[in-house]
Amino acid sequence: MPVLAGPEPWGLRPTDWQGAGRPDSPWLTGIQAAYTAAPYAVRFDLSYAYPAAGQDTGRIAAETRTAGATSTRVDYSYDAYNRLATAVSTTGGNTNWGLGFSYDVYGNRTAQTVTAGSAPAFSATFGSNNRMVGYSYDNNGNQLNTADGATLEYDWDNRMTKWTKQGQTEEYRYHPAGWRLSNSNDGSYLYGPGGQLLTKSATRYTDYVYFAGRLLFTMSEGQMDPRLTRLTRVYSDRLGSTRATTVTTYGGGSTTRNYYPFGEEITSTANNQYKYASTYRDSATGLDYAVNRYYASGTGRFLSADPYKASGGPASPQSWNRYSYVHGDPVNFIDRNGTNEAPAYGCEWNGEFWVCDWGLGGGGGGTWDDPGFSPPPDPSSGPQSRFGPCNRGGSAQEDSNLSFVADNYGNATAAAGGLGISSSWLLGWSAEESGWGQSAIARQNGNYFNMSAPSGTGGWQGAVACSAGAVAGWACFNSFAGSLNAALQTTHATWNYPGIANPSAAQVISAVLLANPNASASEVFQAVADAGFDPVGTSTNAGYGSRVQGRAGDVQRRVDCLRDNGYLN
Repeated sequence: MPVLAGPEPWGLRPTDWQGAGRPDSPWLTGIQAAYTAAPYAVRFDLSYAYPAAGQDTGRIAAETRTAGATSTRVDYSYDAYNRLATAVSTTGGNTNWGLGFSYDVYGNRTAQTVTAGSAPAFSATFGSNNRMVGYSYDNNGNQLNTADGATLEYDWDNRMTKWTKQGQTEEYRYHPAGWRLSNSNDGSYLYGPGGQLLTKSATRYTDYVYFAGRLLFTMSEGQMDPRLTRLTRVYSDRLGSTRATTVTTYGGGSTTRNYYPFGEEITSTANNQYKYASTYRDSATGLDYAVNRYYASGTGRFLSADPYKASGGPASPQSWNRYSYVHGDPVNFIDRNGTNEAPAYGCEWNGEFWVCDWGLGGGGGGTWDDPGFSPPPDPSSGPQSRFGPCNRGGSAQEDSNLSFVADNYGNATAAAGGLGISSSWLLGWSAEESGWGQSAIARQNGNYFNMSAPSGTGGWQGAVACSAGAVAGWACFNSFAGSLNAALQTTHATWNYPGIANPSAAQVISAVLLANPNASASEVFQAVADAGFDPVGTSTNAGYGSRVQGRAGDVQRRVDCLRDNGYLN
């Protein structure tokens, strides 16, 4: 066990939340923290300004970073569609840099123009499908090359698996839920249930410590002596971008980081760590890993189309552009999972009062398209969803799907933990069997896994006597949890799996994973079906596992959006 070496003189001041122009506006106005031990003392001081009363929409007008007697201010302005229009940085009355931004009618950022000083410029044209002209794409809309000559490869889930440039390569492996398990040039990754990176295993181990969803520390083995822990304090802004780090124990040292609005680093520092807007920046590619896809700060857009179709809808027409980053407002929104933008600061108007996530955006928290905290839109303007940006189109079917995930996520998580699999796998299994919990058998019998019972309970563990309105021939249960337990734990004499007499589905799942810890959801549930769960016979079970895996992916995207916007803990 590594041993901490060095003092712990934390001088942290709490984040300051104040009203900005009116008492019902919980805007974040400052973040301050200090580490006081010499010789690595550092003070982290950010303040945020908002428009005057009557013009205050929650979008910041300026950010000021103070270091000693020096303050650097960045002023922002927005266009009529609330997209970032200009950004100008000044220190002591002198302009450091200025940028202007242009967009087409579909929300593509067509230009980043330098208006003062030195800063990166960008321009592009786009085809009718919002793909950049001059680049290659596959049939699924994944970008296959980059401006610096690299080529990119993807798997069937549209996840980048390989980067190649001038003979150099970098390869990636993923968990079926979408989390990246390894980077050939950076190591292997271990995640917590909520998708937070907990440990990176490379030449040395690095552990990540969070509070309220924010990364606070990293702990890595010392370079000279692995018994000594290198403890690094991480200071982040309202977007979750790392703005400063201080090595407070073995080795020492401090690093400051600043970014242009769309994420390019102003002065380059080491990559292969969390940097911009709560995403992990890779060293070889310079791309930001955002769980479900990759973001390129140089072009200000994702390399792949948004896989979560329900995040687009008429309530926000620009959401139909599946490549754009946070609708052109990277100053006030983040998209750390690559499936849905969320406000940087995490407060939500629920129609009656403000609900705030004081973790500073650790779980997103927003359910609006404009963070002006206005009351919910008039229903006459079109269909509305109680799940906000997770269903912008207001589809009743999608609301039903999201309700199924939200209502049953806790029970699925509890059962999945004992099996060592993702809760999305179990919910995907149920979605395949029960039509996302909307089949007559699910609604009337409480049977979410189509467990047949020609007479009585059919031998299913925990089944109850059916009511008069139940669908005949199918087992009945009091809840989703009871149905899930029966599907996993019940054994039948007609079932068969090599080496296990009369196996349950849970036993089959465990056996498959014991033989192959990296087995996919498709492999696991195909084995469950072939063992006897799907009673139509193995001759017609072909593709069952693949269908469950597809549903599991659909579930995971909804889980990500629900969690990012405060609907799941």
